[in-house]
Amino acid sequence: MRMYWCKKLIEWTAHPKEAFDTACYLNNKYALDGRDPNGYVGISWCFGALDRPFPVKSIYCKVRKMSHLSLISKPNISKYVARWKVQISI
Repeated sequence: MRMYWCKKLIEWTAHPKEAFDTACYLNNKYALDGRDPNGYVGISWCFGALDRPFPVKSIYCKVRKMSHLSLISKPNISKYVARWKVQISI
């Protein structure tokens, strides 16, 4: 789920730095690995660190995009949604 909401932050904010700072804040406050190096690497990966460049797209530039369809194709997402009662909409 972290990858999905990090990708959405890129869409919702005016600048990637603002999205990264918000992602760090939310991760530190709500995630089990908050303030842990693994958490920061996970966030950085969502913003393109340790990943190959992808074809340039609006908003994302060369960062890998994640859509709602790619989220629901994850094998355990239905269990996560059922457990936490998360509503995932298009």
